[in-house]
Amino acid sequence: MHKAVVILIALSSSASAANPNPVGQAVGAALQADAKAALAAFSSVDVSTLSPKDQATVTCMRERLGSAVVELPVTASMSERALAIYRSYWLSAMNDPSRRDLEEGKLAKQLGQVLGAPAGTDMDTLEPLLAEALKREGLHSLQGRTGLLRELMIWSKEDSRQMLVALPEQQQNVKVELLDGFTSLGWSEFATCGRASTGGWTTDEALFAVVPRYDSMDGEEFRVSFLSHEAQHFADKARFKD
Repeated sequence: MHKAVVILIALSSSASAANPNPVGQAVGAALQADAKAALAAFSSVDVSTLSPKDQATVTCMRERLGSAVVELPVTASMSERALAIYRSYWLSAMNDPSRRDLEEGKLAKQLGQVLGAPAGTDMDTLEPLLAEALKREGLHSLQGRTGLLRELMIWSKEDSRQMLVALPEQQQNVKVELLDGFTSLGWSEFATCGRASTGGWTTDEALFAVVPRYDSMDGEEFRVSFLSHEAQHFADKARFKD
């Protein structure tokens, strides 16, 4: 079981409470897996008044969330086909939240076909099979559920380090897995065109950090928002057990 830490990149805006930033509204709606609400936030926006970064986000989210499906590669690798299936599921589930359960059923059916699993195999059974299939391609992955949707993160590089973190009550030595070489940063990154995504998660054994989400391993966002915060949880769990 993992605990996802969603890191939001700062949204450049001079908006007031009476005139909220439409990109911020759209990102918030997308993180609620509601594509229609996200696109509605852009309905009356004058793109020319936005920063270049926000303009790029509006263009990308309009194109991506306005799409019905993702084309499934026929001659691609297993990992590429699996990712296309997940992305199609994310779009369908976000475009009609009332059909999320049905779309998850379609995800299981299509994924089962790619993996050669028996008809009717559910997602909880398919996810370990997918993880093993990805390992055979030299890839690491994270499945499960992050928020409202089934997750798929895929990466190729891992660097294990021991880090000493200064906490208020003690020094905490933690094992940190630095993850890089991503082909998928998950559904939140996909839905928001990179404006938000999972920054890491914890297990009983280690902290897992998504390297591309941080400007620097020495910066405040990594050292405080992720490392110190999660090391405190890690220490608390060791001290207080349940």
